[in-house]
Amino acid sequence: MVTHDLDSLWRISDRVAVLGNGTVLGIGTMQELSRSADPVIHEYFHGPRGRAAREQAVKG
Repeated sequence: MVTHDLDSLWRISDRVAVLGNGTVLGIGTMQELSRSADPVIHEYFHGPRGRAAREQAVKG
């Protein structure tokens, strides 16, 4: 599945590959990727939309 929908990723994925800048930037669980030091991945997970999706997933 290819998506930018963080809500779906938190709910249904076991492992995720993050693509950016023409390459694979990271592969792992959502928890692992949310701790990534890569600036592109970090912004995706810790920007306003990323924080909201994670909070919803934790509330479950």
